[in-house]
Amino acid sequence: MLVDLDEIRRLVLDGKYFFYTHALTEAKKDGVTPEDAIYAILTGEVIEEYPNRQRILVLQCSLKKFHCTSLAITRRAMWY
Repeated sequence: MLVDLDEIRRLVLDGKYFFYTHALTEAKKDGVTPEDAIYAILTGEVIEEYPNRQRILVLQCSLKKFHCTSLAITRRAMWY
């Protein structure tokens, strides 16, 4: 089953999500905050799908902060 970004967005809006500690550590190295990740999920677009791994890649670019955030997302969890 493919990951449905709209379903992930609903879960995020309901507060039903988490980040792995490893994901937060790696994101921090690149200057990406959890808030950046949430914003990317809510406003980004799917740029790649990985059906065998039940994963999608979401991209969101912000002109305010002059950077792009990409996230690998699964139905179980989200990580940078």
